[in-house]
Amino acid sequence: MFDFFFAIFLFFYRIFSGHIRTLAEQLDPNHQKLRIQKLYQRECPWPSAQAELRLINAYKVDKINFI
Repeated sequence: MFDFFFAIFLFFYRIFSGHIRTLAEQLDPNHQKLRIQKLYQRECPWPSAQAELRLINAYKVDKINFI
């Protein structure tokens, strides 16, 4: 029974990760739906924040594959 729930979890986790990856590729501070004013765009380190998100995502994948 555990294997079934784990397989379902992995299935949805991969879908979710794919969506997050797509969003990360498409979003930037100038994206029209975010509506971040030019005044505030320099206050956030976007490249370093995106790099950290990739590391977090990679850590989760390694941890799940390890289990």
